[in-house]
Amino acid sequence: MGDKSGDESLETETLTASRLEAKPTSKTRQFVAAIVINIYAFSQGTVIGWLAPTVPLLMSDESPIGGKPLTHENVSWLGSLVCFGAILVIPVASFISNKYSRKMTGYLMALPLIPAWTMVILAQSQSMLYAARFIAGLGCGGGTVSIPQFVHEIAEDSIRGEVGTYIALFFNSGVLFTFIVGSYVSYKVLGYVSLAVTLIYLAAFTLIPESPHYLISIGNTAKARQSLEWLRGENNPDVEREIERMTKRARELDRKRSIRDIIKDLTSKGTIKGLIIGIGICANLQLSGVLAVLSYTVNIFKDAGVNMSPYAATIIIASIQIIATYASSVLVDRLGRRILLISSNSMIVVCLGILGGYFYLKQSLDVSGFSWVPLVALSLFVIVVAFGAGSLCFLIISEIFSENVRIVAQTTCLVCFWTLMFLVIKLFPTLVNMFGLHGCFWFYASCCGSAILFVYFFVPETKNRSLESILKELNGDKDTEEDNSKKNTNSSKLV
Repeated sequence: MGDKSGDESLETETLTASRLEAKPTSKTRQFVAAIVINIYAFSQGTVIGWLAPTVPLLMSDESPIGGKPLTHENVSWLGSLVCFGAILVIPVASFISNKYSRKMTGYLMALPLIPAWTMVILAQSQSMLYAARFIAGLGCGGGTVSIPQFVHEIAEDSIRGEVGTYIALFFNSGVLFTFIVGSYVSYKVLGYVSLAVTLIYLAAFTLIPESPHYLISIGNTAKARQSLEWLRGENNPDVEREIERMTKRARELDRKRSIRDIIKDLTSKGTIKGLIIGIGICANLQLSGVLAVLSYTVNIFKDAGVNMSPYAATIIIASIQIIATYASSVLVDRLGRRILLISSNSMIVVCLGILGGYFYLKQSLDVSGFSWVPLVALSLFVIVVAFGAGSLCFLIISEIFSENVRIVAQTTCLVCFWTLMFLVIKLFPTLVNMFGLHGCFWFYASCCGSAILFVYFFVPETKNRSLESILKELNGDKDTEEDNSKKNTNSSKLV
């Protein structure tokens, strides 16, 4: 009896030790996988950030594009053609992802960035540069499908919020990287460096396993288990529970493959509410004007008469943005999505209101003594955008749709996202000519003011909640996990 008891004690201690050992391994590998896939987001940032440091050169007599300076209209197309390419590729990326695997999508969607940067380096005409930016848009649009989906499917609920904001963190890092490099190297060297980033991503992505969710969906349970063991740890007892849960969900999806079931799911209360939330969150980010501001930052500082190099000021702003985005990634699973969105939009209204006031007064008064105002206000603006509206958009979209409608719903949201980005970047110079910078800033401020009300009344809190719990709330079922938790707690107290 004593020996048996000792053996059981030893077995229990061994099992406990193996579980403790598995925990850090699982989290570490999930973070590593999220970082690798988000090198793709970094590449997207280099595409968007490329415009700001190169615009002054492209519009000068020393333009590398045939020696002919580009006009404001030409530059607006360089920014907006990226969006147009993204809009066209999103349905294709969604189809490939769900039909042929998440890994294949991660590779194929990034490949257009290689010819895009090659064409930028070799461009000798405006048409070739336009074509390069359009092709780059194909790579950027594919990333907005691939990155959030992959990260959502590999991460545990407890860290889903943090790794879900990495797309904004790495995107902003790519923008900053391009601002810094573009300020010190030649036009062609900047293209070579940006191309190298894409190649690094493609090489690193080979080290990450396929999404276990996709493997379960095609019936490959063995490989799904291997993928989960790599992500969670080989001795993690939660792996089998996750396999069972994913298998059950896959069977439910198989039973809902008819056109009638799909239409029913797409027109359900939860899906419609999710679409309203998803499109609203996309509109919140784009109509904050942040991408228009980032694309024309150097020109804005020149117009403001800031007493420092516009390039230096731009780098400072991009650096601050990264710090704020990182802070958001740390706090999102502690404070929650709603409070970050509401506080972010509130501060955006204040910052844009001050910027609008400065440029309005500049038309009739001498404000040279206050040239620090736009630098401070713009710095605060990018901080508060990154803190909420800019970092949570893709995370929330990945959390609010059931798997049987996710491909259609997320595609709809992402098409709206890039369409709005196209309009904001393309029309920004036109709006400035019509209403002045002050009018543009006040318009964006009013949009963010409306977003505060939208978040308060429509957006649910998804912090540390499972998909099932979130969908219950969207469908009007108040019996959420939190309610069940309270019931269980009260029951235990009564017992």
